[in-house]
Amino acid sequence: MVKVGIPRALFYYQYYPGWKAIFEALGAESVVSPPTDKAIFAAVNSRAVAETCLPVKLFFGHVISLADKCDYMFI
Repeated sequence: MVKVGIPRALFYYQYYPGWKAIFEALGAESVVSPPTDKAIFAAVNSRAVAETCLPVKLFFGHVISLADKCDYMFI
C-alpha cells in the first residue's frame, strides 16, 4: 500500500479529515507526523533562514520527520 505523508502543521488541523478520506478512497495510507516538539524544531532550526516565520519553520520540521516514513509527501 502506498503511504502518503501529511505534515501536522499549517492547514492540517482544518483539512486533515477530508485529506485522509480522499487518500483512503484512492487506496493510500495516510501517515501523519508526530505532534510538534523540541526535536522537530531542532531539526529545522539550523536549516531554515533566520527570517522564516515560526509556523513555516515548524512545517519544514514536520516534513523532515516524515521523510523516511512515506512514499509521497502531501504538501
